[in-house]
Amino acid sequence: MCYSGGTVCYMKRYGVRDLRQNASMLLRQVAAGETIEITNNGQPVAQLIPAVYDSWAALVASKEVTPARTSVTDILARPARPYRLPAASTTEQQGDR
Repeated sequence: MCYSGGTVCYMKRYGVRDLRQNASMLLRQVAAGETIEITNNGQPVAQLIPAVYDSWAALVASKEVTPARTSVTDILARPARPYRLPAASTTEQQGDR
């Protein structure tokens, strides 16, 4: 059973032996959009799900997202700037003394 967007869907379950004997058939089902659960001794061990190809490239091409100009590594490598209180806060603090 899977939960997707608040809806319940029932996926097909196959054992490892069935996977070995019917791999092509199962892959055709997955390519058609089905999710298949693989079990080993009755316990779920894997899920075969449809592949999503070039979803990032499609989003960039459609201009729904813009790639970052700087990598996270470069941002984290920059030295941190010291924090400064705004002028109004500094004045208020001096008046409290």
